[in-house]
Amino acid sequence: MFASTLSSITAEACVPEQLVHYVRAVSGRRAMVCAGYAAYAHEGHAVLVAYPGSGAAETYRADAALWAAREEVARKAVVCAAVSAPANIHGGFALVGDGNGPDCAPGFNGHVAPLPMEAQPRPLAEALEELSSSCSSVTVLAPFRPCEAPDTAHSSRDAYWDMELPAPAPSQKLRNLLGRAAREVAVQPEKWGAEHEALVRHYLQTRLLASGTRAIFSALPEYFAKDEEGSVLLLAARRASGELAAFSVADYSALRTAFYMFSFRHQDAPPGTSDMLLAGLLVEARERGCTRMNLGLGINAGIGFFKRKWRAKPCLPYVETSWELYKSAYTCPSGGVKGRLFDRLGGLFR
Repeated sequence: MFASTLSSITAEACVPEQLVHYVRAVSGRRAMVCAGYAAYAHEGHAVLVAYPGSGAAETYRADAALWAAREEVARKAVVCAAVSAPANIHGGFALVGDGNGPDCAPGFNGHVAPLPMEAQPRPLAEALEELSSSCSSVTVLAPFRPCEAPDTAHSSRDAYWDMELPAPAPSQKLRNLLGRAAREVAVQPEKWGAEHEALVRHYLQTRLLASGTRAIFSALPEYFAKDEEGSVLLLAARRASGELAAFSVADYSALRTAFYMFSFRHQDAPPGTSDMLLAGLLVEARERGCTRMNLGLGINAGIGFFKRKWRAKPCLPYVETSWELYKSAYTCPSGGVKGRLFDRLGGLFR
């Protein structure tokens, strides 16, 4: 479940923050392995990506009802009375009960209670202890709020959307969109070049974007330059005249999971162009032997609509929590929050 090298973390990645080459390229942070997790440090602040490898990630893939119950019980601070077996422990919570309690949710036979600190899986505490020797603050990205976080630590929540491969058959409406786009543009793989960079610059000049997002977009040339294995694919959509209408990027560095990383298009691109590009990336993912496509976080309603159109679902919880580190990271007292990762880095990992 826990990796020993950065390359093995990338190979078993289930979230894009585990793609070490990507994070290094867009952030300039130093990467390291802490108790089997990827961590990225810079100027006394560390980002700990506390997700397991893709094989163990199924533990955290659950329907919305289960995770809603989990968050609600955590909010009520229900104490776990007993844990019948180690298999009942999921990300710092215990799954207990017979489905008759007040904390149950449809589709979940039992309720969810936070485990005492001493019962938490040790690797996360070990990682925090290791980071505390060189960093003064930490942001943990995980499918749950760490019990080590002080009460005052701020957490923000979202979910990674993904879909199983082969992709489900598109709806009739989506097929119509794809057909319309196919009549106006042609999709082809391309190397990063001046036209792609110009479209990205157009985004930066015309859209309101967080500072971290701007930093990521500006670092895309470095991301492509460091792709020595040919694992990053750029698909471009061009009109009959040869004009670039849009392009999308996927990363296939992991063994099981493909990652839909970026998509840019001109405002006058034909309807369905982005869908046509995603369709091509899904075909490539299947041909490379991937079993899932991670489509990133929900972020907003518009992005969520695009993903639902492809029958993707929010399958992997995302909880971002920031706090100050102390000498003993897993027994730290309540304290001020140095700032959310998105405040410090402007959404660097979105």
